Amino acid sequence: MGQSLSCLSADGPVLLTAATNGDRHQVRQILVDNPQLAGFVPWNGQRNCLHCAAASGHAGILEEILSILTSDARGQQGSEARRLVYKNVLNQQASKGRTPLVLA
Repeated sequence: MGQSLSCLSADGPVLLTAATNGDRHQVRQILVDNPQLAGFVPWNGQRNCLHCAAASGHAGILEEILSILTSDARGQQGSEARRLVYKNVLNQQASKGRTPLVLA
């Protein structure tokens, strides 16, 4: 899933940096406008924003991302697609099969 998003937005790398650095405002700004970017991984990597926040010890950022994705997944229009994005982001595996929850 994330690989297909890598070409679509310049905000993807900004989101990963914000999650790594604990920049809650930047993470929120990007994901509120485009929650699908939560699954973004660079073409040469396997970590999404949840992986980055978890590996950097930013529990508040994890909560923020999950809150945005959860509220988006409850939306009326296209809710099944949103739930699928939410599930895929949570279960996306980085190197050695680690999910964001394992890193947290």
